[in-house]
Amino acid sequence: MDFNNRVTIITGGIDSGKTSWCAGKYRLENMDGILSLKVLSCGKRVGYNIERITTGETFAFARTKDFLPKGWNEAYSYGMFSFSREAFEMVSRWFRSFSESIDTVVIDEVGPLELKELGFFRQVKSVLENNEKFKKIYIVVRRGLVEKVCLKFNIKKYSTVTIDNYS
Repeated sequence: MDFNNRVTIITGGIDSGKTSWCAGKYRLENMDGILSLKVLSCGKRVGYNIERITTGETFAFARTKDFLPKGWNEAYSYGMFSFSREAFEMVSRWFRSFSESIDTVVIDEVGPLELKELGFFRQVKSVLENNEKFKKIYIVVRRGLVEKVCLKFNIKKYSTVTIDNYS
């Protein structure tokens, strides 16, 4: 796919501040998308919430297997995390409801799940296939997975922003 440099990949190591950088830099009037926010308990990461950029609405997304809330409905697990079925359904609704005025999309984050065609795979694919609609697409990808993500989604032209220890 030729995106005419519409795609920007935000990359860096684990806990380098990719999400914080996106949250601080990219809250524009004509933007929507999702941020994956860490959930901490006693200073320890126990999971992630998903936040819709335009509304600030949050939803429990992933939890460590030893920190699952009562009534948790698992879609699947990967590594130490269990992922919420309801969160994936909510994200699908959010993406389907993007207004026509939205021309910039942020997807935080694309990684191992999407490479297995799970997680946000359908949303990423849809946004990239509708590239005429969006002037700018920001995709957060952990360092070490950029090439695999580009191959998986056939992204040939993109710019990169590398984040190291953003706070």
